[in-house]
Amino acid sequence: MNGRGKWFDHTTGIGTIAALDGHDYTFKMEDVHSGGMIEEGDYVQFVPIADDIYRANHIRVIAKADELPTNLDLSDRGALESLRDFLILYLADANVPPQQKQKATRRIKEQWTQSVLSSEIRDIIHQIGIPVHIKGYFYISDAVRWQHDEVSVDTKEMYKALATKYKTTPSRVQRAVRHAVITGWGRGSKKDIQRIFGYDKDLLIGPPSNEEFITQILRYVREQKSQTE
Repeated sequence: MNGRGKWFDHTTGIGTIAALDGHDYTFKMEDVHSGGMIEEGDYVQFVPIADDIYRANHIRVIAKADELPTNLDLSDRGALESLRDFLILYLADANVPPQQKQKATRRIKEQWTQSVLSSEIRDIIHQIGIPVHIKGYFYISDAVRWQHDEVSVDTKEMYKALATKYKTTPSRVQRAVRHAVITGWGRGSKKDIQRIFGYDKDLLIGPPSNEEFITQILRYVREQKSQTE
């Protein structure tokens, strides 16, 4: 659920949130899990508690009253809805200058596009046969997304960037990706691999290289995107 801070009493530590569903939800300061103290006009995301009183829990401040959202988790299912709801609230605010509203719209559109792209890439990786619980699944997903607008895949720089993001070493990233490639190649169905990679996996002696694997997924993603445009 999304809404905006309505008021907060610093003495009692109790406040209310005006939610998109038209109700005011009461909260306590300990219910705010991230984003700091809620002030009037702040944009928040929360979990409503189902009882006789409208109460909010697990509250996150996704943007202060005069800012754009920076605290949205684009990996969860509600992220796109949160972006949409934020935009509804933001554009309805008469105190926000038109230029700032245009900037917010552009930024949210970019976030929306990246989130949809990430979801599509992960669906493809899952179809190949790579399980979600191994690290290489996320490394390959990020690699394909980062390389989406590039001409070619630079694996060395890619390993360095992934290592920085996940606080590990490039060699560990490389091994994790290799493990994921081998796992997917062994588990994936012949039909799905042929559809995505364009050739019969039985014709190869073994799994493709990490670079070839990522390049082929990247090619498939681009082809799918061009067909929908």
